[in-house]
Amino acid sequence: MEDESKALINAVVHEAAAPYRKMAEVVLGYVFLDDLEERRELKKQQRRKNRIDIVRESVRILEHRKVGPDPEMVAPEHIEKIMSAGEDTSVPELQQVFSRLLAAAMDPDRRPYFRQEYVDIAKKFELLDALVLQAMSAAGIGGARWINQVADRIKRSDDEISVSGENLEQLGLLMPQDGHESVRKSAYISPKGRQIIKCIGD
Repeated sequence: MEDESKALINAVVHEAAAPYRKMAEVVLGYVFLDDLEERRELKKQQRRKNRIDIVRESVRILEHRKVGPDPEMVAPEHIEKIMSAGEDTSVPELQQVFSRLLAAAMDPDRRPYFRQEYVDIAKKFELLDALVLQAMSAAGIGGARWINQVADRIKRSDDEISVSGENLEQLGLLMPQDGHESVRKSAYISPKGRQIIKCIGD
């Protein structure tokens, strides 16, 4: 990285309030990386760390369930599909989804619920989508007031929940209730949504 870039980063970091200095240093340090190979190496290291975190959490999940993992019964391409899909997220709540998918694939009791398409669905999750689906399942939420009920439960706005609901509908995890054209009016978890919850739920 050139001295001029380093000086600019130091200046911005110095001006920032204490809680934000590390953030500014990390973001600007990445933006001003001049060496493409260095940037690629950082990404490679982060992906490796994310994979390790996913495996570590999947082991913890299986230990908590007192289930002996059976990785030899899992197709290698299934494991690679899960790891490849999850390696680009460092968000703990989304990593948790991939860890639970991996645990399900190695759990003799949950393997029947595992489908490869669930990995593709999880890759399209936003953080709020995972929280909304979890809240609806945990509290048995559905019907005409589902948006208000989820918003109250996870402390987010009705608009945020509505947007998330539309994405969950596109992913096939939410369905409009009979007589309604949109999940904005009334919704419940779809059969596919219930099955993926069986796969990755507690």
